Amino acid sequence: MNHANALVLTEKTCHIACINCIYNNPPVELTTRNCIIAGCATPCALCCARSGKSLMFEPSSVPTLFPSKHLSLTATLKKKKRSVLDMKKKEHVQPFTESQGPALYDLILSQLLIIQGKRYRLRVKAQKQQQANAKRKEREENDDDEWEEEEISDSELLPSPTAPKQPALEPLNTANTLMRPKPKLRAKPAPQPSSKQVLDSYRPECPNFRWTNDENEGDEADGRRRSSCLRR
Repeated sequence: MNHANALVLTEKTCHIACINCIYNNPPVELTTRNCIIAGCATPCALCCARSGKSLMFEPSSVPTLFPSKHLSLTATLKKKKRSVLDMKKKEHVQPFTESQGPALYDLILSQLLIIQGKRYRLRVKAQKQQQANAKRKEREENDDDEWEEEEISDSELLPSPTAPKQPALEPLNTANTLMRPKPKLRAKPAPQPSSKQVLDSYRPECPNFRWTNDENEGDEADGRRRSSCLRR
């Protein structure tokens, strides 16, 4: 706090004399006197309290938009009286307030717990979202760095004007070219067995049985068997 303000606030004799002493207003013989001795038309609050005088300020003739002090004081007093009356009515009309105190406390506590739970979940969700955003941003930065490393500049693609020219491509030499290997010859397929060989493989093991492949031979054998039967 400023030293001058402290002096004015702690002054107990006269505010005007204190201010004149701080600023050394001339003449010092007159300015250091209190309001009563100096005969000021408007004494300060300390001099009025010591002398028992009351200051009455006449209302200004200039119109103002602010309400008068008298009306504001009246409204404040009415409001205070109404609030006191309401408190008295509540005390008489609501005698169950003391019995309902624990239930009201439990209700308020439950609501507070619900609000705390919601705030905690929102805070955790916000933290997870921040972590996810940070990871995604870091991943994007890493991808950009890898892309920059893999990226080839135009100067690397285009040949430098100072670089030596490469010789033209030499014609292909047939002697130096690799010959395509010839395909290997396939082995000849094994001969297929004839129908007679196949039938012989299925012939029953009978020494007196004769297998005939010709129809005429079969007829002759039948004729000989018949003739032998007739002779008997």
